[in-house]
Amino acid sequence: MTSSNQYMEELDELCKEVGAKDQISRLVALVGSFWRIASVLINSNVEANDRNRAICDEIMALGPVCIKLGQSLSCRPDLCGEELAAELKRLADSVPQSITQSDCLTIISEDFPDHIHLPQLEGTLSDAVACASIGQVHKAHIPEFGDVAVKIQRPNLTKLVTTDMSMALQGAKWLQNNFGISSGKPSNALLFKTDILLAVRELGSRLIEELDYQNEAENLDIFAGLYAEGGTAQDALPPPGIIVPRVVPSLCSKRVITMTWINETSKLLEAESDGEGVKAGAGFILSALNKTEQD
Repeated sequence: MTSSNQYMEELDELCKEVGAKDQISRLVALVGSFWRIASVLINSNVEANDRNRAICDEIMALGPVCIKLGQSLSCRPDLCGEELAAELKRLADSVPQSITQSDCLTIISEDFPDHIHLPQLEGTLSDAVACASIGQVHKAHIPEFGDVAVKIQRPNLTKLVTTDMSMALQGAKWLQNNFGISSGKPSNALLFKTDILLAVRELGSRLIEELDYQNEAENLDIFAGLYAEGGTAQDALPPPGIIVPRVVPSLCSKRVITMTWINETSKLLEAESDGEGVKAGAGFILSALNKTEQD
């Protein structure tokens, strides 16, 4: 399992490789989107619903960094208004399919070229059943494991994320040097009183971590070893416990995770509707946090 400091160091190294040509090309795309958003905002003939939908669509098209920021904004109706915040929630659960079936099969064949189960994956891979900012999930069938969920990352995502983050880091550094804690101004004259450069680096490192599906698979394995049926910490959970999918390690890479498909409703949701489900969920979270701190 990779530490957060290692991902921050990886982000710094990746950003050094971003060239001016990539930054300019990306900046043109960002300016174009912001211009279209501004045009919608100042057009009094556009209905509020259409305006909010257009803003959300533009953010969605800009990729994971902007989608993550939009998701955060959807939780702050005090900043963007109730209607726009509600529309931005689409960024969490209604991201359209972004990888074609052909691209998915190409990624799988590149990452597992000689795998014994490659023909079965290629022959049974469904259309996307769920999509998010970084990847999408497909269903497939492998006789040895039954139905499996195959999570596939968008192509060329690392380059897009590091290009965005390299520009964000340059902007944060400029703001911090001129209006923040590195400007030499007294604290009461600072526009930014926190380390905004560190905050942007932290955001970027978390995105780089999310791009590492092998790390996610390892974390899922650790979680299952603790809390799945037969796990070492299973007894620490309130009944009825939880169901955790089983990772197929040989079919996991930095861009692909394969795990067993779960058709059953989570046991936590099967608890009685008199509040036991809420109690069980809260108890599980507290137990997991306590176990993590002890480890």
